[in-house]
This record gives sequence, structure tokens and C-alpha cells, in this order.
Amino acid sequence: MEFLRTYKHLNIEDTNILKGLSILLIGFHNYLNNINQFNSFGISEFYFNDRSLNNWLNFLTWNPIDWIVCVLSFLGHYGVSAFVLISGYGLSMGFKNRVVSYFPFFFSRIKKIYPAFFLGVVIAVIIAIITHRYPDNSELWRSVFWRLSLLSVFKADMMYALYGPWWFFGLIFSLYALFPLLIFLLKKNYLLAYWGLMLVLFILPHIHLIHTNEAYYASALYQLPIFGVGAYLGFQSELKMPKYIAIPALFFLLYGQGNFVIWKFTHLSGALLILLLVIILRRMQWKINNIIAVCGVLSFHFFVIHPIIRAPFLDVAENINSIYFTVLIGVIYVVTAFGAAWLFKIIDEKFKRLIFKQ
Repeated sequence: MEFLRTYKHLNIEDTNILKGLSILLIGFHNYLNNINQFNSFGISEFYFNDRSLNNWLNFLTWNPIDWIVCVLSFLGHYGVSAFVLISGYGLSMGFKNRVVSYFPFFFSRIKKIYPAFFLGVVIAVIIAIITHRYPDNSELWRSVFWRLSLLSVFKADMMYALYGPWWFFGLIFSLYALFPLLIFLLKKNYLLAYWGLMLVLFILPHIHLIHTNEAYYASALYQLPIFGVGAYLGFQSELKMPKYIAIPALFFLLYGQGNFVIWKFTHLSGALLILLLVIILRRMQWKINNIIAVCGVLSFHFFVIHPIIRAPFLDVAENINSIYFTVLIGVIYVVTAFGAAWLFKIIDEKFKRLIFKQ
């Protein structure tokens, strides 16, 4: 019996469905996790919290709405891991038959992503000045510096500067900086060195040879193995994964919420489960796939803009203590954020044409 199962590689539509699912998880997670009713049980996202699982289970009721909301709040952050996985996958698919020159490659990533991020920071600064969000202006400009430098993930007190979810930009550019090394090892078939690198980076922080804090889990040091698995899957001539991988992945994801050793594998498990879900969805040919794919097309600009417009929706939801009302406001918030993302995408494209003379 063969150990591996072969699938068709993801096409652009499949990738957009994966991005759409992931960004919906992230959007609802970031909204719900800022509601006092749901953030009290905590989550094991950046560091392991052995009490959060019991708190979460005690919060659950038989109400299906409670289950959906609590799952999105407690586990929705694994959408980020899926983005890390698909980033490695997509880059590897695109460059496995092309020469990767370090600086041209990295500059191409900057041209694609940084302008929108820069515009987001400009909007954040304008809002901060108008609303007096930072009583001390020096703290505002310090936050701007660490954000725009993409180094905030290496400084724990700046990881959530301006808007919390933006820590991802520092992470993804760190991974981009390492991608040429990964694709070089794959092309040379140095698989022992490739997986050895993943293993070393995964183990080091957990054997106390280096000092870490919660910012570590937002850094390339932890996320590179997930990115690397994605790159390896994309480099194959056919997409191959172990049969029944969903079973151990689901076990690691759920059991790891209450076990520190297993928890170290939960981010990779969550990303793989989302990938497998997309493989199933593309066979179904459901009409909702088209809607999810549109969400995927707008996912990057949604990610930039959604934390900026979130506060008013949170204020309204907090004033009325009802889970049904909270869900309704959450849906309105996410739909509004996608509308804002569409407009922001148009502005970003015009801005890029202006600065790059395209």
C-alpha cells in the first residue's frame, strides 16, 4: 500500500479559496477576540496557555451559535499559518523553473506588498493624530518607525504597535529573505540540509539555548518550518502528502490546545487542515466557492485595512451583551471590511503605478 497520496496542484482559483477561507478566519477571530465576552478564556496563539482550553470548554454551551463563535474566536488565528504555508507553496511553484536572484526577488516582493502597507501606516497615523490615540507623540513615531522598518517582530513591546495584526508583515518579509536559500536547497536536492534546517530552527527555542519571548512565535524562527513545508509541497512535480494526514493533523490541533509538547505542532497542523479542506472544496464545485475566492482576491488588502475600521463595530457590540447581536455586528463588520478592501485595492494599484511608473 502506497504511503503517499497524489493530488492536483492548486491553481489560482484554489489558492484564492484558501486565502479566502484563511482571511475569513482571521477577520472573525480578530473581531471576536477583542470582545470582552470571548477574550476572557484566552487563546494559545503566541504562547502556550494551559488554562485557556479549560476556560474555553467551560464557556461552550449546546447553542450552535455559541460553538461557531467560540471556535472562530479560539482557533481562527490558524488562518495566519495557512497564509504562511500557501506563501511558501506559491513562491516555490512560481520559481522552481526560474533563476532566483536574491535582490531582484526581494525587491519584487517589496513592490508587491510594501506600498499598501505604507498606505495603511499613513492612514493609521492620521487616525491616531485626529483621535489623540497616542497622548505622547514620541510613542506614535516610535511605533511608526518599528512598523515601517519591518523589525517590530523582533521587539516584543512593539509587536502590536499601531494595529496588532500588522506583526505579520515583519514575519512575511523575514520569510521572503530566506526563500532564496530554501529554493536553492530544493533545486540542488539537498533535502537532508533542507529538513535539518527546519528541525534545528524548530527545536532551538524549546531547549533554552536562546532566550525567547512571545514575539518569537511571530518570527521566522518559528514559522519557517511551516513556510518550508509549503515550499516543499509546491516544488514537487505533483502535490503529494501522506494518506490520512488529516487524522494526526486534527489530533495535534485539538489535543495540542492542552498539551505544551503537542501544541508546538498546532500551527502546522492547522495550516495543513485548511489546505486539505480546499482540496475537498474544489471537488464540490459549490457556488459559495466563488464568493470565498473573491474574499481571497481581496485578502491582502482586507488584512491591511480591517484592524483600522474595527473599533466602532467593537464599541457597538460591547454595548449590547447578546451573542446574536455580536454575530450580526461581526458579519456587518467583515462585509464592510471587504468593501473597504476593494476600495483600498484600487488606491494601492494607482499608488504603485505612480511610484513605480508602471
